[in-house]
Amino acid sequence: MNTKLTNAFGKVYLTIKVDTANSWIHVIWEGYLSENNIKTGGQAILETIEASGFTCVLNDMLLVLGPIRTTDWATDVWAPAVAKAGLKHMALVNAPDAIASTDVSNFHNEQTHFQTDVFGNLMDAGDWLRQQCLKRDVELSLKLT
Repeated sequence: MNTKLTNAFGKVYLTIKVDTANSWIHVIWEGYLSENNIKTGGQAILETIEASGFTCVLNDMLLVLGPIRTTDWATDVWAPAVAKAGLKHMALVNAPDAIASTDVSNFHNEQTHFQTDVFGNLMDAGDWLRQQCLKRDVELSLKLT
């Protein structure tokens, strides 16, 4: 299942892919993001977590072109909501020299509702997320036995 959200100019700013092979949701943000784009996208991610039952998100922000000025909202409102929906682990992927890197680091350092880590590439992020999801699956299977 893929979801694409577009801005007022018809440009895709968010793609959400349910990755059943890895048991996670792959989120790809791109372009300049308005506060409304981020909040609408955040709601779409929340709904995808609820519908899929997956507890891990690969959050790819390599194509974001500007700052992300909604860190307080994401930390105070969105993070508790997605945690309640089941999110346990999020890999945040952002180019270290990107304008948004400070905002991404702030979110990583300030939110406490689920585990996050920040990466500069998708390969390292995917490796970390696989380990987190695998640990979670093992824990669940042990509880069931």
